[in-house]
Amino acid sequence: LILADKRTLATSAADLLDKVLVVMPDDPRALWYGGLSAAARELNDVAIDRFMRLLKADLPENMRSVVQTQLAQLGADPGSRPSR
Repeated sequence: LILADKRTLATSAADLLDKVLVVMPDDPRALWYGGLSAAARELNDVAIDRFMRLLKADLPENMRSVVQTQLAQLGADPGSRPSR
């Protein structure tokens, strides 16, 4: 859904991502897309939490940098420790 139409981040895909994160709370892809979805819906605290949790995963440095950029755009301190 998301790849076909990025607007679904704030609509139909958002509900699916929220459900996936209940079942797979530490899945890096779910956290990434779930963070983007939360940001698209202006749920900044949720997006920050998801991106911070994503930083706990073993990410390649280039992906870690992208996540930190997303956090900075949301006004979070990307250098702080993940909340979970």
